[in-house]
Amino acid sequence: MKRIIFLLPLFLLILPPPSSAQTSDAIALAYVMNDSVWLADIEGTPIINTGPQIQPKQGAYLFWSPDGALLYTATREGLFVTSAQGGAANRLPGEFGLTVTLARQGSVIYNLDVENPQDIAENIVGFPLRETNMSNMQGGRGRMLATLGEYQTGTTEAYVSHAAAKYIRDGGLPGAGRPHLWSTYGGSLFYSCCFPNEGLGVLDVTTGDNYIYDASFIPGPAALNSTASRLVGPTTDGLIRTIDLISAGSRDYILDIPFSPFDIERMTWSSDDSAIYFVTRGIPADPLQLLPTVTYPADTRSFYGQLWKLNLITGRIDEITDFGDIYGVSSIAATRDYIFVVVVERNQALIQALNTGQLPPDISPTDPALNNYIPRTLLWRVDVNTGDTFALGENVWGLAARPG
Repeated sequence: MKRIIFLLPLFLLILPPPSSAQTSDAIALAYVMNDSVWLADIEGTPIINTGPQIQPKQGAYLFWSPDGALLYTATREGLFVTSAQGGAANRLPGEFGLTVTLARQGSVIYNLDVENPQDIAENIVGFPLRETNMSNMQGGRGRMLATLGEYQTGTTEAYVSHAAAKYIRDGGLPGAGRPHLWSTYGGSLFYSCCFPNEGLGVLDVTTGDNYIYDASFIPGPAALNSTASRLVGPTTDGLIRTIDLISAGSRDYILDIPFSPFDIERMTWSSDDSAIYFVTRGIPADPLQLLPTVTYPADTRSFYGQLWKLNLITGRIDEITDFGDIYGVSSIAATRDYIFVVVVERNQALIQALNTGQLPPDISPTDPALNNYIPRTLLWRVDVNTGDTFALGENVWGLAARPG
């Protein structure tokens, strides 16, 4: 399997902005680069910086309108929107979190209000689901529809550093991801019912009734196709399941590779919906270990990352490439010719510094010297036909492929 590795800072590739019509036609991808949102072409080259600016150590969620005309960026500072033609992103009135989706017609925003958890049972909370009509946005959190989920207390808070901090800002908690909302073509929403555990719930937005739709579905790595009409994710019984959001029908594919469904890290659809690309977490070739004398709680987790293709016509699964020992893949997206993968490097430099005495074994978590050992996030571009792999640059995350 041919592999090409070439690292070039992305800012060297930025092109002069073309006309607005040319820009819209060229845009195929969006991501966060150097803490600001960019629109990029089909090869991943950044074309225009739309913003918003993402605050250091804060997360974001990027998603397109179903027609690909508008890009939304959900941050802790608010929900921003820009067009595929570029232009500065504008903050929409109201308060929104990172778990947000659009109604199919695009006129309503659904938002999971994680700032106001409701006690369900001991150590279990639900979150208000709120609705905001975009034709009458006057601020506030929106109209409450229902209390969703049975989530473990504290799942909205994370105190992490180094590789975990780079991962969580983009992909959420390792393994579990983030809670999800997915709008269907009817009057219902799919959602992560039991985060961080498996389970897919469904809510009738008219009546507020909700129930468990699929207890075996694992929402963490799940992904929508480009038209937001089909959902894919692994199941606890060793399958990859696609769900039609129009008819609610489903189709199962056997995961016939030596991995558990819980080993699937991230998934995405091919641009023509004929295949699913996914990353698995394997046993690392060279595990990281701290010496017994080191008391600083460094995160030694890593896995051997492999990228696979599931052919939805034949059901065959083939390996495309691998990324070696890494901390995680925080986001993934595909265009016609390429798969884009954000790889978070593991804490190798930090572990080595602690083991060799470059850092005190009992160093304080607030010591600024630790900032010299923060791993990189790398944007990899993989050719869908040859598997050739190209490192575009670093400090890029939050991938979102444009529909169409």
